[in-house]
Amino acid sequence: MAQKGVNTKKDRLLITLSGIIPDIDGLGILGGVFYDNKIIGLELWSTYHHVLSHNLPFCILISSLFAAISQAQLRVFALTTLCFHIHLFCDLVGSRGPDNYQWPIPYLWPFYNQPQLVWQGQWQLNTWPNMLITVFFLGFILYMIWKKGESPIGLLFDGVDKKMTIALRGRFGTP
Repeated sequence: MAQKGVNTKKDRLLITLSGIIPDIDGLGILGGVFYDNKIIGLELWSTYHHVLSHNLPFCILISSLFAAISQAQLRVFALTTLCFHIHLFCDLVGSRGPDNYQWPIPYLWPFYNQPQLVWQGQWQLNTWPNMLITVFFLGFILYMIWKKGESPIGLLFDGVDKKMTIALRGRFGTP
């Protein structure tokens, strides 16, 4: 998605990061490492994951910040907002816990605690639909590396990207 409508590597990286950055609120689990107490980490994680950065105000903040430091500002704002919401959609569809707890997403937090987005058909994070989707997208990424010689890895590591392209084309021929 990041390749559509933007020309610079930096802009593509910003758009890609916008689909990942909502999970920054899950870093509370590292509190157990800092305090040498796993209970603290689990409490921080379970209290704040899907809260601090899974909401519309955080989306607007990130999209605005990323647009401000980009070349194609309006396109980057629109695509980062879209990718951010795709992340939220995926969480709504398939991130229920093994204890069947559905993490609600307080979409307007910190201004309002309601609405809390939740879907009753949500499947567990570690079930076959998520595994199948993961395998599909990994296959798609490998196909795109083979076909175009570019991958999301290339946004950060040029050398690794080139080596993956050479390896895939050596194995399956050139497109």
